[in-house]
Amino acid sequence: MKVCDTMLFAWVAVTCAAALMLVAACSSPESPTTVVTVDVSPDTHTYYAIGDEIQLAAIARDASHEPVSTQTFAWESSDPAVVAISPTGMATAVAAGSATITARAGGVIGTAVLTVDYWRSVTAGRDHTCALTVSGKAYCWGSNSDGQVGSLSFDPVVPEPTAVAGDLLFRQISAGKRITCAVSTGGEAYCWGSLADVSGANSFVPVEVAEGFTFEQISTMLPVGSSRRHACGVTSGGAAVCWGTNAYGQLGDNSTIDRDAAVAVAGGLAFAAVSTGDAHSCGITTTGDGYCWGSGNGSGSAKDSVPTPVRGDSTYSAITSMFQHSCALTPGGAAYCWGAGVFGKLGDGSTNGSISPVAVSGGLGFSTIDAGSQHTCGVTTGGQGYCWGGGWDGALGTGDVTEAHVPEMVTGSLTFVTISAGMGHSCGVRANGAIYCWGWGSTGALGTGGTSGSRSPVRVRDPA
Repeated sequence: MKVCDTMLFAWVAVTCAAALMLVAACSSPESPTTVVTVDVSPDTHTYYAIGDEIQLAAIARDASHEPVSTQTFAWESSDPAVVAISPTGMATAVAAGSATITARAGGVIGTAVLTVDYWRSVTAGRDHTCALTVSGKAYCWGSNSDGQVGSLSFDPVVPEPTAVAGDLLFRQISAGKRITCAVSTGGEAYCWGSLADVSGANSFVPVEVAEGFTFEQISTMLPVGSSRRHACGVTSGGAAVCWGTNAYGQLGDNSTIDRDAAVAVAGGLAFAAVSTGDAHSCGITTTGDGYCWGSGNGSGSAKDSVPTPVRGDSTYSAITSMFQHSCALTPGGAAYCWGAGVFGKLGDGSTNGSISPVAVSGGLGFSTIDAGSQHTCGVTTGGQGYCWGGGWDGALGTGDVTEAHVPEMVTGSLTFVTISAGMGHSCGVRANGAIYCWGWGSTGALGTGGTSGSRSPVRVRDPA
C-alpha cells in the first residue's frame, strides 16, 4: 500500500470515529433539568376531625415554569404531632394546631400550611345548629329566618357550616328558637338572630347583650308555638342573671315583669350552670343543689318567681331544661327528669308528667344529658348515645320515627362525647371532633349541604 493511501485510510478512520462519538453524544440522555420551583396543592387546608386525611400533590417546575415530570419528592412535616405526612404526600390530622408540610425536589421546596381545628361542642336549636371549634371559632347552619346563623347571609336556609361574622372567639354557645347566644373568650355575652329581649329586634351579626357582666356560661330557650323569649347566664362570680319575657317568673327575680336588661336571680345563690326552658329556668349551685324557677319547675309548685329547690335529696353535676321538661345527672351518672311526659321524654317508661324528678329507666350511667323540645338525649360513660321521647323525622337517631318511652341507643355503632337535642333533630360530637346529626333536615339543620332528613346519624360537612 502506498504511503498516501495509508495516510488517507488513517484520516478516514479518525473522522469516522469522531462522527460516531458525536452521534453517541447526541443520542445520550439529556442532563437533568434544573428544578426552580415546587408547587404544593392544596397549599392550605383545615381539618375538623382528628384522623381525617388529605392527599397533597406536588409539581416541580423549571425556569420556564414547565413541569419536570420525572421528579420525585421528599415529604416532611414541621410538626408530625399535629399533622403526619406519608412518603406519598398523604397528610393526616393528629392533634389541634398547625403544621407546615414541605415537598423537596432537587434542593427546592414547596410548602402547604395545614391546620387542625376540630369541633369541640355542638348545640341544636329549633331548626338550626351551631358549633364551636377548639380554637373558639363559631359556625352555624340551618334556618336563617331571623339571622340566627349569624353569617351576614340573607338566605333563608344555610345548609352547611358557615362562619359566624366577625373575629370573635367563643368558649360556649347556645342555639334557641330563632336566636343564638354565646360567651366570648373574654366573658362577654353576644346574641344574634331574634334577640332575647322584649323588643325582639333582629341582628344578622353578633351583638353584645347584658353589658357590664362577665359570663362563664349562657343559655337561651327553645319555645314551641310561643312568643316567650328569655335567656340566663352564670357570671364569673357564680351569680345567675336573666333577661327577656317573664310572665311566669322565669327570670327568677321575684317578679313577673319583662326585663330588657339582665337582672340578678333572687336568693344570692352561687351557681355552676343554668339552663332555660319555655316558661321556666333551672340551675345547679356550686355545691350541686338543683333549683328551678318559673312554671313547671320541678318543685311541686305551679309557679315560682324565685329559685326553689328541686324535689328530692339528690345533688347534681349537670342540669338541662327545654320545652316543659328538665333533666339532671347525679355525680354518679344517674339521670332524672321531670315536667311534661308527653311522648315519653322523661324516659321513665310512661307518657305521664311528674312535678318531681323521676329516674330514667334502664339504670344507665350518663356523662352528659340534654333536654330537647319533645325528646331527650344522653351519652353514657362508655360513650354510647341514647335518646328517648318523640321520634318524628328520626330525631332519636334509632333508624325509625317511633317514639320511645325509655332510652334507645342511637344507631350506627358510633360513640360520642356529647349530644344536643333540638326540636326535630339532634347532633353529637365524637371523641375525634367529628359532628354527626340526625332527624329533621328540611331547614338544613343537619349540616350536610342539603335539606334531606335522616333517621340515623350523618356526618356534618366541613366548612367550605
